[in-house]
Amino acid sequence: MHLCQQIININDNNSKLKIMPLDKGKYGLFRKHYKILLKKDFIESDQWLDWFVGFSEGDDCLFTSVKNNRCYFILTQKEISILNHIKDVFDFGNVKLFNYNNKSVKTKTDIIDFGRWTCYDKKLIVLLYLIFNGNLYLKSKNTDLNNWYNILMNSPLSRLKAVGITSLNLIPIFNPKLNKPKLYNSLLSGFIDAEGCFTISFYTSEKVAVRFILDQAEEEILLNNIGILFSNKPSVYLRKTKGKDIYR
Repeated sequence: MHLCQQIININDNNSKLKIMPLDKGKYGLFRKHYKILLKKDFIESDQWLDWFVGFSEGDDCLFTSVKNNRCYFILTQKEISILNHIKDVFDFGNVKLFNYNNKSVKTKTDIIDFGRWTCYDKKLIVLLYLIFNGNLYLKSKNTDLNNWYNILMNSPLSRLKAVGITSLNLIPIFNPKLNKPKLYNSLLSGFIDAEGCFTISFYTSEKVAVRFILDQAEEEILLNNIGILFSNKPSVYLRKTKGKDIYR
């Protein structure tokens, strides 16, 4: 059996360390169906998947089309190397490059502005759903994932059998639970990689100001929970913006 290299369980009775099989972790269903589809184990750790969840939540990436009964995953970033890394780890999806006019890069003379890692096939959407379900932190992403679930439950089984879904009952029911960020998992580092901003300001008085900034729409509670990890009195305030409540 392929074993997880990083997650261990301590048996209090005899103080022995037991290595937990990969399919016993919180991403066990994903690992099971990933192996069915790709005929190999997903070898990255749960910590990497925590990072991926956080990184994805830092972007507006879960989309649905009720009219077309379709789900989309579109991860947009300027750091192309990160998108290629994610694609290589999962061994599925496509990375597309775009110029400053939001058009696909087609020639070597085009200047790359950003990239997108995209997944449209419902087999792949099922795998991503299994990663995110019950492991999200943002209200907005949970709403998007619930929309995914409703689309998947109205999909023909012929589109899902390759990933081991032979009955719609095998798709886990949507879990509305929202998690709180912790320092001991990789969620926060992924979220900061996608959304965090580090600034430094120099003044004529030789004073230097260093700041870390994290903005998020409609997520005051989440930012307060992150702030509490570092301070008893987190500083979260509402910015003056049009259309949305943006908290910093």
